[in-house]
Amino acid sequence: MFRSSLCLAFALLAAGSSAQVLTDRWRDPKPDLPDLSVRFIERLPRYEGTRLKYRPIDEPNGNKGDGLPVTIVNPDAQKWPRPGQTVTFIAHLRNAGTVTTPRYDWRWVIDGRDVVSAGGGGWDAPLEPGKERVYRLSWKWQEGRHFVAFEVNRDRKFAEITHKNNAVVDATDALSFHFFVQPQVYEWFTTVKNGLDSYSWDDWAQFQVREMNRQFRDEIHPATPDGITVRLRLDRITILPADYKDPGGTHAPEDNVTGGNDGVWGFTAGLLEKNDEGKNFYEANPQWLLGPEWPLCHELGHQLGQPDYYLLPVEKGRNGALPGVGYFPPGWFADQMMFSGNHAHDNNIGRNRIPWDSGYRFWGEHAARAFNRDRHVRRGFFGTFLIDVPAVNRFVFLDERNQPLPGYQVALHVAISREYGNARFDAKPDFTGTTGSDGSWTLRRSPWRVVLNWTNNGAVQFVLRPRNGGAVRVGFLNITDFNLAYWRGYADSATYYVVTRPADEAEK
Repeated sequence: MFRSSLCLAFALLAAGSSAQVLTDRWRDPKPDLPDLSVRFIERLPRYEGTRLKYRPIDEPNGNKGDGLPVTIVNPDAQKWPRPGQTVTFIAHLRNAGTVTTPRYDWRWVIDGRDVVSAGGGGWDAPLEPGKERVYRLSWKWQEGRHFVAFEVNRDRKFAEITHKNNAVVDATDALSFHFFVQPQVYEWFTTVKNGLDSYSWDDWAQFQVREMNRQFRDEIHPATPDGITVRLRLDRITILPADYKDPGGTHAPEDNVTGGNDGVWGFTAGLLEKNDEGKNFYEANPQWLLGPEWPLCHELGHQLGQPDYYLLPVEKGRNGALPGVGYFPPGWFADQMMFSGNHAHDNNIGRNRIPWDSGYRFWGEHAARAFNRDRHVRRGFFGTFLIDVPAVNRFVFLDERNQPLPGYQVALHVAISREYGNARFDAKPDFTGTTGSDGSWTLRRSPWRVVLNWTNNGAVQFVLRPRNGGAVRVGFLNITDFNLAYWRGYADSATYYVVTRPADEAEK
């Protein structure tokens, strides 16, 4: 009893103090110590990514946009090193502290074992604050997943601001990022603590990539029993000119195909502009200094091929079949990374006011399985996997108690989109039928004439009318339901259970 009471007391004390500790830690003063920071490990040679050609769609008063499936423009171009080919890893090391380091040790590590050949490790002279050194390792490329690491100050032979930035470990088959940063932002990050407990933009950027890998690892679902098996690495950091003109978009001067990396993103001086409260972007959101920056995760998701799920809803004013009835996915769906961007995630884990919720899943089962579908495909595409829809689709319609609805007339309406978003349901259905004695109706084809690559025509509405009169009912699915059915093994024929409700009680 005493032990349980004592544990409870400590738990309550920790909960009461966590708000102050986790919220204000970014303000901790910078210690007067050295700080060896492994900024990133780049790999040479690099190869361009996947070049695609979408189907141009422009139906009269119908869908308009980039259609699927796509054509790969450069299918024969080399995109990964070949087995036995020599590649070069280049580790970038910087003293991010305020005083010169002592003499320090360094070491390359492959698959957990020290590289013992020449150039695999040694000792180097003291490194002054702000100075950088590079270390190179040649390696014969091997297929499959291997791990390359660079480590300094092993066993913590001298004190540093933090030891969390003394090593970088990358999967060799990871997709790579190239980050760009303006010097104003780079310098500002020397004044605040980040999630690795250092005062370095490089470490903050490395931390963001590590956190995405952790999120990927933990996306355990029935369709992804090993989580998201894609891994990510930071291949390059480029300092932009101080007067760089931000072009918007990715805020970067390079795309994610021609530059040899799978994702690019720029961090420009606009992040330092003050809001009405006199705070810059990160001062207003310090949880993104100490933890994952959710908007960045979302945007990097685009760089890795994910579309926006928030284009799926259909506003009530755009429903020609049931005026005044809108479609919005349930809350659990809207919490996914590619739908919410950051709002759900900040709210669900408390804006760092409470300890990390290790049970929270950020990406969701559909995005997780989509990542795994194209695990080794070099990037340069968006939503190409949305085309995976079963050939035959059987729908079982249920009421609020999950009882089947036999003998109902069915009208299926597929969303139409001519813009980035603003989907609509036309009054005229795409398909009609009648449910059988078990409440089912089968469509022996895909509901879509064309699938657009941004989910903006991905919603499906079912309007059900009893043959002998009565309340009209409505139900919805969206293209992610069809994709998951396809990926779960039902490419030829799938069954969906559609819960309906009276249309006059639907979302207005």
